[in-house]
Amino acid sequence: MIRLPRLIIISAMSLLFSLSAPAALAQQTEDFTVGLDLLALERFEDAHTVFQQLMPLGSSDAAYMIGLMLIEERGVEYNPVASLGYLFAARAWGNEQAQEIIEQIEPHLSAAEKAEANQLLLELNRSVQVSFQAEDLNLDMPPPEAINRPTPRMTSEVALSGNHGWLEVIIGINPEGRVVAMQPLNAADRNFLREAGRAFQRWRYTESENVSITTVSINYTQMSSDAEADVLSAYNDALNQANAGVTEQQVYLGGLTEALVRYESEQIDALPEAFYWYERAARNGNIQAQRLLALRYVHPAWAEYLITQGDIDVMAWHGMRLLMHAESAEQRERGRELLENAAEAGSSIAEELIESY
Repeated sequence: MIRLPRLIIISAMSLLFSLSAPAALAQQTEDFTVGLDLLALERFEDAHTVFQQLMPLGSSDAAYMIGLMLIEERGVEYNPVASLGYLFAARAWGNEQAQEIIEQIEPHLSAAEKAEANQLLLELNRSVQVSFQAEDLNLDMPPPEAINRPTPRMTSEVALSGNHGWLEVIIGINPEGRVVAMQPLNAADRNFLREAGRAFQRWRYTESENVSITTVSINYTQMSSDAEADVLSAYNDALNQANAGVTEQQVYLGGLTEALVRYESEQIDALPEAFYWYERAARNGNIQAQRLLALRYVHPAWAEYLITQGDIDVMAWHGMRLLMHAESAEQRERGRELLENAAEAGSSIAEELIESY
C-alpha cells in the first residue's frame, strides 16, 4: 500500500498527549472515556478495542478516533483506506472534525480505494443498533396536576458545594396521586438524593384513572446573584473535555444547557441543544445518558437497547408506558410482558408499578 505524505493533523488524540495520564481508568468498560484514558497511557491497542466496541452504538467520536489511529499507526497497522471509511462514518454520524482529515486523504487514493472506503461505511451503518431516526410512539403523556410538592431539604454540605447541581428523577404516580416509585437518572449528590426521597413521600397529585409516569428536575445548589453567569462559566470550563469525548462532561453540558433554557439565557441560541450532548454521550457508551434518553426523552430505540442489555428498571418504566399509552394492542401486550418480566427479574420498581396498576 502506498504511504501517504505526512498529514497535518491536530486531533483530539494530540490533545490527549498534552494531558497527564489518569490516576485510574474510568470504571465502565465500553465508554469512550475509558478509551481516552488508555490513549493517555499509550495503551493504543486496548484503546482501539474500546473504540471498536462503541461502533454498534454509532459513536462519531469513536469512528473519528479509529480513523486517526489507522492513519497515525497508533496500535493498529497503517491503512488509509480503512481510515477513510471510519472518517466517512464519523462525518455521517455528526463529527464535524472528520471532514478536514477526509480532504487530506481522498486525493491520494484511487477510485477503487475510495469505493472500498464507502463499502466500509455501508457496513458500519448496518452494524448500528440504535437508529439515528427516532420513532415516536407517543408514550410521553402529561402527568396529573401537582397539588403539593414540598422542596427537598437543602443540607449544609450541598448548599456550600459551590457547584451547579441538579437531580433528574423519574417517578410513578398511583391513581390516588401518591408517588409510589422513583429512580434517579443522574449522579446527584447523595445527601440531597436522600432528602428528595423523603420529600417525594409527601408529594401529592390530583387523582387519575391509572398510574402516571413523569420526570422531574430539581436544582439543589445555591448560586450567586447571577446564576446564568455561573452556569455559563461552568459550561465553558467543561467544553474542552466534552469536545474531546469525556462522556461525564458531555452529560454535564446537557444539564447545564437545560439550566440555561430555564434561565431564558440569550446565549442558548448559539449553543447545541441538550439532546445533542446526551445523544453524543449515549453513543459513546455512557449509561446515564442512555437512560436519560430512554426515560426522560422517551426515546424508544434507547429503551429497547437498554432492555437488550438487561436493564430491568428501564424494562419496567418502558413496559408501563407501553401498557398505558401505546396505540396498538400488540404494543400494550408487549408492555405488560416487559413489566412482568422485570418484576420476575427482581425490579422493585416493576413490582411497585404493578401493585399500583
